[in-house]
Amino acid sequence: MTTINIPRLAGTRQRAETLASQLPASLAGAIVSVDASSMEAASQSFADELCKQVLEVRGAARLVVSCATPRLARYLNQSARIREVADRIVVDVRP
Repeated sequence: MTTINIPRLAGTRQRAETLASQLPASLAGAIVSVDASSMEAASQSFADELCKQVLEVRGAARLVVSCATPRLARYLNQSARIREVADRIVVDVRP
């Protein structure tokens, strides 16, 4: 399993691309875990680009996000539905 941490502020597509650039070009069959516990604010464009980079471009089998804010969870799930990869994302919302 590959793990990445979302920074405190995640507001742009470029930030998501930078995070994804740390991952292998192909994630076929891999599970990518994202820790959002340090994140305070994220934008819809960040969430959309993260879904795109991990699930579409790199082809991960699953994206598992832990400790997401309710807003980030909504953005990620909306993006996954639009991109038709909703069956490959799991988002755990922080208490």
